[in-house]
Amino acid sequence: MSNSVDPRITEILGMMEQLGNGNLAARLFSSGQNDDLDQIIAGLNLLAERFSGQLAPQIETEQRVDAVMEVILAIASLDFTKKAPIGDDGNVFDAIGLGLNALSEELLSTTVSRDFLDSIINSIGDAVIATDANGSVIRLNPVAEALTGWHSGEARGKPLSEIFQIINAHTRETAVNPVHEVLEKGIIVGLANHTVLIARDGTEYQIADSAAPIRNNEGQIKGVVLVFRDVTEAYHTREALQQSEESLRTTLDSIGDAVIATDIQGNVTRLNPVAEKLTGWVAVEAQGQPLTKVFDIVSAQTGETAVNPVAQVLETGKIVGLANHTVLIARDGTEYQIADSAAPIKDDAGQITGVVLVFRDVTEEYEMQEKLRSSEFRNRRLLEAFPDLIFVLSEDGTFIDYHATDDNLLYAPPELFLGKKMEDVLPPEIAVAFHDSVEKVIATGKLQIHAYPLFMGGQRNYFEARFIPYDHSNVLAIVQNITERRNMQELAVQNEKMLSVGGLAAGMAHEINNPLAGMMQTASVMSNRLTNLEMPANQRAAEAAGISMEAIRTFMESRGIPRMLTAVDQSGRRIAKIVENMLSFARKGDATFLQHNMVDLLDKTLELAATDFDLKKQYDFKTIEIVKEYEADLPPVPCERGKMQQVLLNILRNGAQAMQLKADAAETGSKPRFILRLRHEKDAGWVRIEIEDNGPGMEDTTRKRVFEPFFTTKPVGVGTGLGLSVSYFIVTENHNGEMEVVSELGKGATFIIRLPVSRKEELP
Repeated sequence: MSNSVDPRITEILGMMEQLGNGNLAARLFSSGQNDDLDQIIAGLNLLAERFSGQLAPQIETEQRVDAVMEVILAIASLDFTKKAPIGDDGNVFDAIGLGLNALSEELLSTTVSRDFLDSIINSIGDAVIATDANGSVIRLNPVAEALTGWHSGEARGKPLSEIFQIINAHTRETAVNPVHEVLEKGIIVGLANHTVLIARDGTEYQIADSAAPIRNNEGQIKGVVLVFRDVTEAYHTREALQQSEESLRTTLDSIGDAVIATDIQGNVTRLNPVAEKLTGWVAVEAQGQPLTKVFDIVSAQTGETAVNPVAQVLETGKIVGLANHTVLIARDGTEYQIADSAAPIKDDAGQITGVVLVFRDVTEEYEMQEKLRSSEFRNRRLLEAFPDLIFVLSEDGTFIDYHATDDNLLYAPPELFLGKKMEDVLPPEIAVAFHDSVEKVIATGKLQIHAYPLFMGGQRNYFEARFIPYDHSNVLAIVQNITERRNMQELAVQNEKMLSVGGLAAGMAHEINNPLAGMMQTASVMSNRLTNLEMPANQRAAEAAGISMEAIRTFMESRGIPRMLTAVDQSGRRIAKIVENMLSFARKGDATFLQHNMVDLLDKTLELAATDFDLKKQYDFKTIEIVKEYEADLPPVPCERGKMQQVLLNILRNGAQAMQLKADAAETGSKPRFILRLRHEKDAGWVRIEIEDNGPGMEDTTRKRVFEPFFTTKPVGVGTGLGLSVSYFIVTENHNGEMEVVSELGKGATFIIRLPVSRKEELP
């Protein structure tokens, strides 16, 4: 027999006990191994069959039966020292006796090792339950008996689920039996969290366990050992900690101020939602990071990194507050003026275990305080910050005092006009007008306004002087440079002229459309009547003329008539497209911003530029090479189509003229070329339009003034100097965009336009 306890022994002992009690109906099945145990099983079965029909008194008269029964009862009571007498006749009693004696010796030797194993199992601090391969309980150690409420003897042979009743602590539903999974998969299995064992008396224990297979020497699973322990106290402690943690988290999340906690090393352990919002850090990402990385603070006045309050707390063990004018720089660069304090976190022994930092956004308060502090300063400096020129004039026109943000704005240096009369400083006609205004103010006490031109820096500038009473004998003259405003007025007039021209162009386009439609329709009808062999009317007319339609078509094709009609149709369609572009460009805008495809808008403008009469008078636009570099999947742009076409046409016109001048100067080596680019600047929210030419370029001084009204480098009568200034105004003012030019002398010019992808509506 093997050293491991064969499960057949349990069955044999059970049958012996039944035979000892007079129950002769029990039977056992041989395993086929033909060993000692099989011999005993066979003998017991024969013994039971032999006496199954006899009464108990008859069995008791047989001495051999009594002897066998004594041994059986002894083995059943775990007494393995009693031996059965063996005769020499070799009957069934001898066979049973030999088997019983061999079994007693085997069990006696096994009991020694089993006792040692029992002492080990019973000494384990965890509960142990062993089952057979069917999941029935074989034994329990004392700890398992205490937790389940079942004695090992009572539990033996019962299903594990009856002894080991487990449920989910949260749902109260029956938990999965781990032994079944072990027997099915042959692997070690652990219990799920929150598993409760219900003892025999109803007591509940929170447990943790694992179940492992019991294998024989051949690796076959013969049962399962279940090891578990009572973790009720630890479970309740953990639940209490979790509840405490949840309560703390809820409290911190409800605080209106921002809260950051750190450990003893100054690394972040916790942020509440307000702190997440101000710092821009999510709590999960911030945990473990140095505080200085998450809580980036600088001085609002110097911009230098501020002292870390947590480091001060860890060093001094005292509560520390931030200095005034401290700015928190969030993760996305947003700046907040903050006020805060940092305090140590101490354990029961008074040892510092971390720091809690509490701060709040005081940006509005800070700005209000700054406004209040600077109010007096601003009032004091208001006059000095006034952008216009201010002069104090006496009754006789003498300059008494002045104010200017920049002395370069003055017509003459202060030392040349202070204390002197107006006629000694200003041009005569202006001095006379000023005298007249001063006298009227003194006489009437009412505002007088006088506008006048004045040459300064080689340019004509326009000013407006407002004269108001200053005291009983002096007058205050507030002088404003209105050159830009006057130029804008002239731009408006020019724009009206352009609208008038546009209306004329629209009228002409309509007049062209009418005969053009008739011409194209006639060409189509002619083609149909001369070449369509299937049309009944054509066939009848040909028969009446004594000729076939096939002959007519052959004649027409030999003379190229269909090709000519096709050319007429194509030319008509081209004219129609030109007219359509003219109408689109000339149509009066209604300041409505619609979404437009920039590729389509730029291509349509190119077509319009190629058919512009004035452009073609000075150069042939078709000879200019056009290179298109359009980015794919460009978003639509909200804009006024007509105005943007006006801008693009101005740039194309100027570039074409510049390249023509370069060609006229006999400069060779490159063919006139435009490179048109469309790009999407996603981060900035722009669509960028670039128009690059290979013309002569421009000097830096010219480049800086190219968008000024009335500035032009063309000969007198050729240009007005308004085209690019109007374009700049349309892009920057009407469309909230940007416009610039990049150029070097001899290297061409690139005009760059940026238009916003989304348009912010102006508030009323």
